[in-house]
Amino acid sequence: MSYAIWLSFFSYNIITSITPGPMNIVAMNAAGNFGMSESRRIFAGLISGLALVILLCGLFSTAFAAILPDMVRYMKYIGAAYILWIAYAIVKSDPQGVSAQTGELNFVRAFLFQFVNVKAYIWAITVYTAYVLPYYSGTLAILGFALIMTLIATLCALIWALAGAILNSFLKKYWQAANIAMALLLVYSAISLLIT
Repeated sequence: MSYAIWLSFFSYNIITSITPGPMNIVAMNAAGNFGMSESRRIFAGLISGLALVILLCGLFSTAFAAILPDMVRYMKYIGAAYILWIAYAIVKSDPQGVSAQTGELNFVRAFLFQFVNVKAYIWAITVYTAYVLPYYSGTLAILGFALIMTLIATLCALIWALAGAILNSFLKKYWQAANIAMALLLVYSAISLLIT
């Protein structure tokens, strides 16, 4: 890959990973409600599940490279609908409801949560089909890029978790405004997904 392609690869991954999505919202809510220390098992489950989803997407992208353009076209609509549903759920939620839902999470549930995180699938398939497979092949390349993507996503989710922990009292006081802001960011993510 050329320098320009690497720059585009990192830009896309950072922007996609830092924008609101199911994993970042869960990380923020868990840290905001329980603190960083108490939510580390949830965070570990989210990251472990994401790493496996990314790796599986890389393997499937390689195997089904010929039919992926049609699959991605349909997946972005499913992904946008899912993100809009999350936005609606956030607007309708209250602090007690979010706290109860996040409180039910543990390592295993957070791990399994990633297998229904459509944003992760769309992101990983896009990266593999646009940035990896045109330039690299083989299992080692898939593993290497899975590691890079997981590290980027981990750092971005950690930023959201720290924001949740630091802004905990603010978020509890202004939960309705915070929920609307998060929902609007998710709506923006869904629209961006549809127009790209």
